[in-house]
Amino acid sequence: MDIHYDKVQRLKAEQQSERDAQWAQHRTRTSNVSFDRAKDDLIAERQTAAPPPSERGFKRGPKTERVSENFARQAENPAPPAAEQFREAAKREPLTRAEQIRRDMEAWRQRNRDRDQGREL
Repeated sequence: MDIHYDKVQRLKAEQQSERDAQWAQHRTRTSNVSFDRAKDDLIAERQTAAPPPSERGFKRGPKTERVSENFARQAENPAPPAAEQFREAAKREPLTRAEQIRRDMEAWRQRNRDRDQGREL
């Protein structure tokens, strides 16, 4: 039993010394860190860092670009007259509030048959 007890005590002492060494190493690393020092380090890094690259300008093509005939024709007349007439005919007349409510109620009744039990809501 004495041999086992001696081994345990030796192991405890080794572990304690290793733990103390790790704590000492940690304290030396963190003891000289402060908010002011970290702030100064960041400022120094920004000052020594290379400036960001400047934005490049657009590269312009030749002044006399070649345009296809079809594209030029479309650019001159973007919408044929028939398209404008169609848009005018497709415009809806604004509904009155009462008419909108009637339409909404009719749609609700179609979706929910027998929900209002014959009464207007």
